[in-house]
Amino acid sequence: QADRLAGEHARRKARHRDDERDADVLVVQVVPVVVGAVLALGGGCGRTTTVQMGDAEVKTTVGDDGSFTMKSDDGSLEITGGVGAKVPADWPKDVPLDESEIVGSLKTPEGFMLTLKSDESADELVEEYRTGMSGEGWSETAYSSYGPLTSVVWDKDKRTAALSVQTEEGKKETQVVLTITNNQE
Repeated sequence: QADRLAGEHARRKARHRDDERDADVLVVQVVPVVVGAVLALGGGCGRTTTVQMGDAEVKTTVGDDGSFTMKSDDGSLEITGGVGAKVPADWPKDVPLDESEIVGSLKTPEGFMLTLKSDESADELVEEYRTGMSGEGWSETAYSSYGPLTSVVWDKDKRTAALSVQTEEGKKETQVVLTITNNQE
């Protein structure tokens, strides 16, 4: 009985890893190709193009200003980037955001990712997020700072939040990536 349960648990973990890997492939490899293809085929200038990705139809709109929005018909994927980037409407209320400019956003069933840029220093931003997340009941589980990169991880209610903040040498602009992952058992 114990061996059967252990085997089932291992299979579930492997499926979860496969799902995460598939989501990573979608975001890292497929999305840039789709956006590039839409632009190359004249899909810019406010036009909307629909592409079949697996079981879902994904509508991609590219604006005159280079902004883009991608949404699947089943609601499983929503990406914005460029001038039109915005926080997803259902962004968790217990994850505070500062006044940083939104560069891009991603929403999947597994969670969210925001890419931001700010004029504040990395140290100031990290301290703001550490204070804000703690104030919302998140428990800090990891912190690392190495050179220009600082990362902080929090857990709350079967979710994980991860913050990466980096300022490139010689630049005043700070890059921020904030992810929220819905952990599955």
